[in-house]
Amino acid sequence: MLVSAAVAAGCQFPYPGDVPVDAADAPAVDAPDAAIDAMPVDAPPTTLGAFSAAGTLVAGRMDAASLVVGGRLYIVGGTACSACAAVTRDGAGITTSVESASVSAAGPGAFALAGDLVRARAGAVAFRVTRGSADWLYVVGGYGGTTPTFPVEIERAAIATDGTIGAFADVAGVTLDQGRAHALVVVTGDSVQLVGGWLGGSTYTTSVTRASITATGDLSSFAPVSGVNLSSARGRMTLVSDGAVTLVAGGHGSTNAPVTTVERATVASGAVSGFATAPALATARAGATSLALGGRAWVLGGGNVATGAALDTIETAQLSPAGPFVLNSRRLDQPRILAAGALLPAHICVVGGSTNAAVAGILDSVACAPLQ
Repeated sequence: MLVSAAVAAGCQFPYPGDVPVDAADAPAVDAPDAAIDAMPVDAPPTTLGAFSAAGTLVAGRMDAASLVVGGRLYIVGGTACSACAAVTRDGAGITTSVESASVSAAGPGAFALAGDLVRARAGAVAFRVTRGSADWLYVVGGYGGTTPTFPVEIERAAIATDGTIGAFADVAGVTLDQGRAHALVVVTGDSVQLVGGWLGGSTYTTSVTRASITATGDLSSFAPVSGVNLSSARGRMTLVSDGAVTLVAGGHGSTNAPVTTVERATVASGAVSGFATAPALATARAGATSLALGGRAWVLGGGNVATGAALDTIETAQLSPAGPFVLNSRRLDQPRILAAGALLPAHICVVGGSTNAAVAGILDSVACAPLQ
């Protein structure tokens, strides 16, 4: 998940003090956790309270996109649970449905269906573009179907002044240069850039592709950015950006195994610079949720999509200068992989996901932790 610098800068985050792993807010350590719990614990105190139940989706889903728009949280597409009769699913279980909930200092309200995409998409990205009177929610990339297919079409819905959205429609004459899923999105002042992603099978890409944003909020077609690439091809990675520094962390590569490697780029003059190696994650993980908070990168959950091993651990690192990732004392309410995430006015939330990266393990629960 990408959190804008404006959002992060608008909050103050005191550091009240940390506690040992499992001492206050996690279940007793079991054997599979032993290696993780033996790792170093984050030296700076935590900014999070304990995660607890905060609502239920209309349809449980994993691999969905998420976006906070004003006073509303949107959860877009993804693979829906097999028993989710409330939404339409394609042959692979991927849905067109979009859900939303109001958000406040108390957390998210009740979720309700808020429309449908033109086509079913999982592993897509969602972002907002506002220019003058134009205000759009864009959805790009992802995959659908059992084959699967990777749409190059770009969809968008108009955002009303109250934060609700209109119907989604394809943007005429504007496409991706190459369909990709599980990419990362960086929105700067005048451009949108997609980083890396999955192209099907065991093929991942290092490429960065870019579209310009016009004065009316429209996009150009995407084209590769010459000379700017990840050093290693990956998908299902996680991104943390505060508007000036971007970290690409973990993910799956050609072996379909999760990695610990992290790459760092700066954002200047509306463009992402070349990526360079940064301090690694403490734990190899893909399909994690991430955000920038209090000048630090936070990576929550994830695991190994190929084997279904999911994590409830959280790790954090200083963004600039880039510091090492170490485990934080807090844990998620349960292991979650391919969950959506959101930074709300007074909470961090993880939405849905799966306990084992399979349809049978898809969650409809929402868990949030208060900012302290």
